[in-house]
Amino acid sequence: VAQDFGMRVLLNDLPREEKEGNITFTSLEKIAEECDIITFHVPLYKEGKYKTFHLADELFFRSLKRSPIIINTSRGELVDSKALIAALESRSIAGAGLDTIDGEPVKSDNPLLQTSEEAGRKLLFSCHIGGITRASFSRGYAMILEAIEKVSRGEIPDNIVG
Repeated sequence: VAQDFGMRVLLNDLPREEKEGNITFTSLEKIAEECDIITFHVPLYKEGKYKTFHLADELFFRSLKRSPIIINTSRGELVDSKALIAALESRSIAGAGLDTIDGEPVKSDNPLLQTSEEAGRKLLFSCHIGGITRASFSRGYAMILEAIEKVSRGEIPDNIVG
């Protein structure tokens, strides 16, 4: 979609690059140097060859050359919240759009929620709704109906929380 709007798109995907070769992929370092918008769309791996936990950490933010906008639609722990706040305050980044944040479930004292434009912080939050589809709603309604039927028969429903 970004290419359809005339944007130059750089891709970094180490597992795919390993399988497909380095024909269409670029390094994270080059992305940090050249991009005005950096988006994250990866699974969370806390360790291993393709570790993504705190992929956007203090070192990453210090390597940025263009004060980009950061967008995370993956997992909260991809972006180190403390490093993100420091990058916003130092204006290493122009702003951030976060669909999810480090440390979920989010508590009211989370430093990311204590933001203000006066402090140089430009944050946009959205709810993480990747799993909300017609199929998930249909399955959810079916589960509710199954639970109601079991209760009406005097049975204990599956998936009791509490």
